[in-house]
Amino acid sequence: MENILAPLDFSPVTERVIHMTAHVARAFHSKVWLIHVAPAEPYPADYDAGPQEVRDTVAENLRCRHQDLQTLAERLRDMDIETTPLLIQGEIVDEILSQAKKCKADCIILGTHGNGGLFKRLLGSISEGVLRKTVCPVLFVQAEG
Repeated sequence: MENILAPLDFSPVTERVIHMTAHVARAFHSKVWLIHVAPAEPYPADYDAGPQEVRDTVAENLRCRHQDLQTLAERLRDMDIETTPLLIQGEIVDEILSQAKKCKADCIILGTHGNGGLFKRLLGSISEGVLRKTVCPVLFVQAEG
């Protein structure tokens, strides 16, 4: 297993995803691709605030997420795991699948929250979307609770 893709949402399950990713990457001497998919930039008309205020808020949120990704990537690098962090904007499932293809992922390690109907409760809507459309194995990491 050469490449592992680990999509992160910075929810409480993120720490568990990082732990599992490190464990698998060390076992197989894999390269890790950490990604966070941020929503596409909103249209200013969708908000009461002016366009510049919306752009500033979105930019600040992206800067924070970028820094969070860098910090997690450094933690994995400190364990001698080759890691590339990527911050992407777009539709979450589509971007996860696109990046899995681009980085030639042999496995996707994905956190799940378990919200929604029975299938969605077990996996979550993002997890379900990835599972239904991916061509590589997916390792799900369940949130505690």
